[in-house]
Amino acid sequence: MPLYKKSEEWQHYTSLLLQARPTTTRITTKYTIRPAPSAASLEKSRAKRAARSTTAASTTTTTEAPEKGPRAVLELKTYCPESGVVLKYRTDKAAEVGRLIGSLGRMGKVMSTGLEAEGEKEDVLMGEADEVEEKTAPVQQQPQSQQGQQGGGKKKKKGKR
Repeated sequence: MPLYKKSEEWQHYTSLLLQARPTTTRITTKYTIRPAPSAASLEKSRAKRAARSTTAASTTTTTEAPEKGPRAVLELKTYCPESGVVLKYRTDKAAEVGRLIGSLGRMGKVMSTGLEAEGEKEDVLMGEADEVEEKTAPVQQQPQSQQGQQGGGKKKKKGKR
């Protein structure tokens, strides 16, 4: 059960697994949020620090550091029971969480229908792009009189300071 370090790797191998076995492969998500420290616990820690600083004979004081590490974690797991393949990815970056959740929608289409998602088309080479545009949309040209009127108005003067 590999735990991938990059989301791109997890997405790549998940898409390959979905292409191979779209009907049996499942993607699960698990989002865990640690609770924030309550006000009562913060007051207790402040009272302990104050008591230590008044009773300590030395000039150095120890302070309790707030809890380190991520507060929220997203774990994605792709599982195929037929082949026994499990792919995992875990992240605590908020921007990446949003991007991954968005990509799950496209992968979900593949899982439910067994077909490639509608929005995903093959890459078009730059030379072919002009040909595709000419075939799909006719070019509308504006008359000469309208083209000349679009820009070139008077500039607004700034006031003196």
